[in-house]
Amino acid sequence: MKFNDVVKITASSCSKKFIVVYNVPCIVDTNISLYFVKMFGKPVYPLKSIKLLKIETSDSIHIESRIGSKIVKLTMPQKFKAHDLFNIKRKIEFEKCLINWLIDTLQINIEMG
Repeated sequence: MKFNDVVKITASSCSKKFIVVYNVPCIVDTNISLYFVKMFGKPVYPLKSIKLLKIETSDSIHIESRIGSKIVKLTMPQKFKAHDLFNIKRKIEFEKCLINWLIDTLQINIEMG
């Protein structure tokens, strides 16, 4: 199964940020943060008590989601809007982490693309 067939992706921007919203087919749980730690770092808040996933990186990348929702948001600096959406390195890294979480959560095979 292709990633784009499993996850609905929308993009938007404002004067400072470029935002990609991922509507996933399952409920976001606290385990999701484990898939982002290596590439993006640890959550700002403790997930078990706050129920808000927020990861901020030194290169101004932000990952956000509410535990129990079906939305995961990737926010990048506005400069990324000028790039081809499919070739942004940090977006690709994010999607690989998200795919790994989805594979383990849904127990299905998902490929990039």
